[in-house]
Amino acid sequence: MDAVSKYTKKQHYVPQCYLKRFCNEAGNLEVFELRGARPFSTSPKNIASKRWLYESDSLETNTIEKILSGWESRLPIVLDKLVAGANSRLKRKRPNSGLITESEKAALIWLIALQMFRTPTFRGRFVGASDDEDEAHDFFLLCLGDPWRNLEVLEYWNSHHLTVARTPKGSIFWTSDHPVAAIFTEDRGNGLVAGEPTIFYPIDSNHMVILTPDSPKLGRPVRTFEATKEAVDCYNYQQAANCESQVYAAEKTEREINDLIRRWPEVADGHVPLEFRGEASLNPSFSLAPPRALKR
Repeated sequence: MDAVSKYTKKQHYVPQCYLKRFCNEAGNLEVFELRGARPFSTSPKNIASKRWLYESDSLETNTIEKILSGWESRLPIVLDKLVAGANSRLKRKRPNSGLITESEKAALIWLIALQMFRTPTFRGRFVGASDDEDEAHDFFLLCLGDPWRNLEVLEYWNSHHLTVARTPKGSIFWTSDHPVAAIFTEDRGNGLVAGEPTIFYPIDSNHMVILTPDSPKLGRPVRTFEATKEAVDCYNYQQAANCESQVYAAEKTEREINDLIRRWPEVADGHVPLEFRGEASLNPSFSLAPPRALKR
């Protein structure tokens, strides 16, 4: 075996263990390409990846890839616990009970932040803003490999309230090659932690994590609710609006995506409701931006 063949060359910016949560019974995802290519079906290993994405001359080969793989191994454990707890609470009509520990929530927050930072679009913006691209790329990799460099971001997001939304019967959540959607209700300013973003992160075809700026109305426990069909459409549209170029789902999505795109003027004129059901009620609203990948 030669020296190169033992390394991971195709490096995923969306983990395969995450994408597998959206696969159909055949183990494939339906892929919709927003830039015009024909939809197709494939396995997670063939999408959301780029050769040698996390490499640098200043690091040993696969250093960052190994660090990311270590973090990714924790993701299914936390997400499975969230899903099982959410389903149990909804069945027993106890939506305000805690589902995960504070340490598990902190790990989930870091994994969500990591997912947001590691995509080619974020890297392009990060590196493109620097006069020295090689130096900026190395610093980008160090930030991925060392979460404490992002402590301000982690502490800020960890103060957010965590909610798990479940789809109604007959609906599914989509994901994408940029699955963390951040919706800002205020001007975000110049920094990553400015403004008051709400974070949307689908965790399988029937569940989504929502991180909302902390509010005394919500309290500290993790909340759960069953979304309406209209809310699922809005959340799915936001996946299309924030993706790099591809949307993924367990079922064919071409018709649904085209329908939402046609409805864009209708959606843009109003606001998207975010329903929280339970003892306390909060109904923030936000405007959707047109899909980045569709801009000409």
